[in-house]
Amino acid sequence: MKKREVIGLFLIIATVCFLSSCDRSIQRFQQQNQISEAERACVDKVIAIDDSIGKIRNKECQKLSLSQTISNYTDKMKKISTEGCPKEFSKSFNQHIDSWKNLLEVTDKYPEMRGEMHDLFKELEKSKDSAVFKKLKNVVWETWDLVEITSK
Repeated sequence: MKKREVIGLFLIIATVCFLSSCDRSIQRFQQQNQISEAERACVDKVIAIDDSIGKIRNKECQKLSLSQTISNYTDKMKKISTEGCPKEFSKSFNQHIDSWKNLLEVTDKYPEMRGEMHDLFKELEKSKDSAVFKKLKNVVWETWDLVEITSK
């Protein structure tokens, strides 16, 4: 065999070994990060319940103050059992609940506001407390992103 052919053959063998090693590493990573069927069912249940009570929340503040609506919502969220869900998901969900509660810092100042929740949020983004509200609202969406990431 010529030197060139030996080097070529070596490179092909080295590439095949490297790629199979990568494939095994990817498979191990996926197995470690997969959630069981029971955990998937738990996560799906939590998200479905949250979706349901979220729809109520969005309209409830047409009759109740935004703070009362948020308190009602977070109270209902706390009652959702995350037992059987992945720990990171449960942790993220609890952080999300806390982020909603933190909105009360601003919404308590506006007990007379009524309307659909997202419309009220737009009003608060233009209020004298807009900077604080926007920051707190962004944390709500950031923690929801974490909930979604940890649900996979």
